[in-house]
Amino acid sequence: MDKQLFVTTIPNFSETNINSFCWFLENGLSDELRNFSSTINLNPNLNIRIYSDEFILQKPEYSATHCKKYDLTYAVRIYVPVELITNNNETVTESLAFFGEIPLMTYAGTFIINGCERVIINQIIRSPGVYFRQEIKGKKLGYSGTLISDRGSWLKFEFDTGTVRIRLNKTTAISFYEILEACG
Repeated sequence: MDKQLFVTTIPNFSETNINSFCWFLENGLSDELRNFSSTINLNPNLNIRIYSDEFILQKPEYSATHCKKYDLTYAVRIYVPVELITNNNETVTESLAFFGEIPLMTYAGTFIINGCERVIINQIIRSPGVYFRQEIKGKKLGYSGTLISDRGSWLKFEFDTGTVRIRLNKTTAISFYEILEACG
């Protein structure tokens, strides 16, 4: 009997997360900073202009092993160029503003938060839309539909013989007819 030997290498499972995080630092972070208004008017006499594409990341103050040992967060600081403009564009003051910190991923694909090493687990999230399902309850067929919104709560419509109920966040069911009656 001739047995074939199959040799393979174990894939690097954290490679996807590391590549994704590198993409975020190179491209995604500037996209997120662009979501902030480029001009913020907090005071009628003062405008603030944010230059989101020119941000600066300051390297971590401590190493990953030092952060683990002393219960610190391994993170980079973000500085964004800002202009303060007074009334009628008279005075313009330019400076770098501290915008916050982002935990930095280690070479192992983990984050160190308060000295504790954390791993990100990808989850499948349902896309917004309507999902229909046919369920067997005893000897009867039951039908349901789930409305998944972009933001906010999910609505589940349950159809039984002669009744339609709506469930909000998997809690108590409310009769659909009562909701229509309440709406007039």
